[in-house]
This record gives sequence, C-alpha cells and structure tokens, in this order.
Amino acid sequence: MTADFKKRLWIRAGVIVGSIAIAIGAFWYFAGAIKAQATRVAAFKEDAASNANAAAQLAALERAAPQAANYAAALQNLLPDQSSLINFSAWLSAAATRYGVQAAAAFRGNPVPPAGTAPGTAAFTMTVQGPEGSIAPFLDYLTRNDPGFIVSFSSFDYTNNRTQENLTAQGTTYFR
Repeated sequence: MTADFKKRLWIRAGVIVGSIAIAIGAFWYFAGAIKAQATRVAAFKEDAASNANAAAQLAALERAAPQAANYAAALQNLLPDQSSLINFSAWLSAAATRYGVQAAAAFRGNPVPPAGTAPGTAAFTMTVQGPEGSIAPFLDYLTRNDPGFIVSFSSFDYTNNRTQENLTAQGTTYFR
C-alpha cells in the first residue's frame, strides 16, 4: 500500500504541477494574444479617427468650393494678362491726368513670364512731371488704389524747382 500510495502521490503531484505549468503557459499565451489584439484595435481606432478627420475636411472643402471658385475668378481678374501690358502707358497717362501731372512709361528688357503661382513681371521706367505737391498723391494712387495694374517701385530720382516736380522711377508691373 505504501508503494501504491507513493505512486499515486507522484501521479497526483505530477498532475498538479503539469496543470500549473499548462495554466501558466496558457496565461502567457493569452496575455500575448490579448496584447497583440489590443495593439490592432488601437491602430484601427487611429485609422478610423484619421479617416473621419479626412472626411470632415473633404466635406468642408466641398462646402467652400463655390466660394473658392469666386475667389479664384477674382484673383484672375486682379492681374491683367501679358497682352494687356500694351495698355500700360495709356493707363498711366489717364491716371496722371486725374492728378494734373504728365507721365510716360517705357518697358525695360523682356518680361519674365509667370511660373507656377508666381506672376509674371515687366520692368519699366516712368517719368512724371507736374506742379509742386502733385506727384506724391499720384504715386499713392498708383500703388494703392487703382485696380488697372499692380505696380511696385524700386528706385526714384526726384527733383523740385519750387514750381515743378520731376520724377524718374524704376518699377515693376505684374501680369498673369
């Protein structure tokens, strides 16, 4: 009976130790599997949030599309096309007449064509003559108010002999 007892004790101890080992192995396996599944669920959740954000942005852009088309058309009208540069001198003379001055312009070199979103440029030299105090308002009008051409000036040569002002300016006008 003692041999039978020892044998049963060893079998039962083996079953208990084996059961514990299997339980630990199963726990280890399922812990790893759960962690992998949790990582996948988190990745899917991030993808879903990213997709929802992209869909919201797309919807906002689609709502703004009609307004954007209006702005795009307005921007196209803001700058004249290159062929309109032929009217630059006449435009300048008409603006000069409003301020009681005489103005003339001549283009220098070849125009630089537009590239991508950058507008084309055409350099010019402008001469202006008029009564004292009339050139500054004329220049202000050219650079701020008139929608005909957009101009910028890079240099000025100004003289005043108390009755008449003279100005020679180097500038740039822009086109699409």
